[in-house]
Amino acid sequence: ITQNAVGILERLVQIGTDREQTVAFETEDLRYNDEYLLGDLSGERAEFVVRWGTLLSRLDSARVISASVRFAIRYWMPESLTDSIALSIHTVNGEWDEETVALRQSFTSIDEPGDTTLRFMPDTTMIVVMGLPARVVEDWLFSRKPNYGLYFKPASSGYLISFGSDEHPKGPVLIIHYEKAGNQDSLLIAASEGVTFLTSTFTPQEDRLVVGNSDNYATFFYIDEKKFPDLASINSARLILQVDTTQTLMPPGHVMVMTQMLCTNSNWEVDLGQVDSTAFDTTHYRGGPELVVDVTRELQQWMDGQFENHGLRLAPRYPGNEFFRIVFHSSAAADSTKRPRLEVYYTRAPQFGR
Repeated sequence: ITQNAVGILERLVQIGTDREQTVAFETEDLRYNDEYLLGDLSGERAEFVVRWGTLLSRLDSARVISASVRFAIRYWMPESLTDSIALSIHTVNGEWDEETVALRQSFTSIDEPGDTTLRFMPDTTMIVVMGLPARVVEDWLFSRKPNYGLYFKPASSGYLISFGSDEHPKGPVLIIHYEKAGNQDSLLIAASEGVTFLTSTFTPQEDRLVVGNSDNYATFFYIDEKKFPDLASINSARLILQVDTTQTLMPPGHVMVMTQMLCTNSNWEVDLGQVDSTAFDTTHYRGGPELVVDVTRELQQWMDGQFENHGLRLAPRYPGNEFFRIVFHSSAAADSTKRPRLEVYYTRAPQFGR
């Protein structure tokens, strides 16, 4: 404690928050348009559908010799993945578009080509190629079957892979090697559209909190500002959360961006907004055992009466843009060193003449 003409600088350390809760705002299948996810890992199952639009007329009357699909890998989890993975590739049975497609409505029946085992040992090019039966492309070319694209789903667990989508500079490419009029040639066709479905069966433990793009998890905190003296000025306030790295999933080497917003009401189950469009800050997580949230501005706003204190919402900055799940220990953790810790430095008015 230091006293001068400005005031008395004090430090408060609180183990645990005054109230906290994790809420999942999405229980339906989540769609990711910026990347294609495939796998089944730690309660998260990802499947995707992709197609290549209208095939070129130059392939009319051509004989397809071979066909394959080329994907660019963005990342994979776990980082130690070097073994074979099993996936299932099927032709899609009905019309769809990126905006309205639903997993269970459109893809309940599936057809060949069937299961594939992929030796997952990406080289420095980060490219994988999956073979297709030639007849699948011929069916599309000769209108024997509608071209609704391909449906990819995991046939084993223990992995999650991100491929560049049709919006990625290295999106999926359909490679067709064909013969026409006695001549052989190859054609590369870029994907025209696709979408990922993420189904989560992950259930957080009672003493865990979650933020992430799996079921759009958000965590709410309430910090009682009345514990500080009237007219106190907050120098700094940090909420330090201990991350459970065994349950956390995030792209290796990536930085996860979260936003913290002032809650509009005390019913956290329905609170998706913020008091003011400018009243939010961002928090970055680069991995490691701690997630530090700077709550200096929010605490001062409550102290000054600028906004009514209904708590703070920590959530993904860009929901649906990139998959991640950060799990951390709550105030109910049996180990007190794992509980959230609030560290506040504040200045209160000087008290000379006492």
